[in-house]
Amino acid sequence: ETADRRKTSKITDVQVSEKILSAEFKNHGNVIAIPAGVYYIMDSSGMVAARGEVAKFYLPPKESTRFSLAIPENLKPGSYTAVLTFDLNDGDSLVKEIDFVKSKSAQLRVLKIRD
Repeated sequence: ETADRRKTSKITDVQVSEKILSAEFKNHGNVIAIPAGVYYIMDSSGMVAARGEVAKFYLPPKESTRFSLAIPENLKPGSYTAVLTFDLNDGDSLVKEIDFVKSKSAQLRVLKIRD
């Protein structure tokens, strides 16, 4: 690894479909990223409604890849926040919060995205 080692990553282009939340993970650093991602979904009262892991991937510097997580079918209509945390190793992490709503017709819509 280089002496000026930099681990910088971003999550962009968040999209939702009927049952899937997906986004792009971009490695802006100058070292290989092998992030270990986990997530939980909180309801509007702050209770965890679902949790899981994001499949691991291997990402060279300056490359990007899409990842996805399944939204549970048994999630009731309402407002939720998905909190994604990626362990970038050596104490570094990347966190993204995604507020979304599930309609009575099971459609998902992103309301707000925060770092």
